[in-house]
Amino acid sequence: MPFKKERPLRWHPDRPEPLSEGSVVLFPELVGAVVALHRRRLGLGQTEVAERLDWAQSMISNAERGEIVMDLDQLFAIVGALGEGVTVSAVMADAERLLAALVEGGAALVWTSRRLWTEAPEALLTGRALRTRLEELGGVG
Repeated sequence: MPFKKERPLRWHPDRPEPLSEGSVVLFPELVGAVVALHRRRLGLGQTEVAERLDWAQSMISNAERGEIVMDLDQLFAIVGALGEGVTVSAVMADAERLLAALVEGGAALVWTSRRLWTEAPEALLTGRALRTRLEELGGVG
């Protein structure tokens, strides 16, 4: 059996090297944060949205924090409960615009949930820091 040569790790151009603090955005958290920004802009609480859907408030909280990866049915339901002319298209357009600004600033998008992200937890831009950064970049609207 031939000897297998050790190959050096390859550099991936779309991944910042090394991962610095706040350099990685998880897709479920980005979408959830954009939904939360829309909800707050409309002056709605999580409890009110949950009542409109007959869901637990914790489900809305988990979706907004990216703790669950929303499927399309859940995303359409939550956005529909916001009412006031908010559409899934508008939410995704805002997410795309804000993501472009984050990437321009050196962040990378990862299509996974926090539970599955195992390397460099300090690299994640999450929670309040993510929402604050999105608002600094122009928020939603």
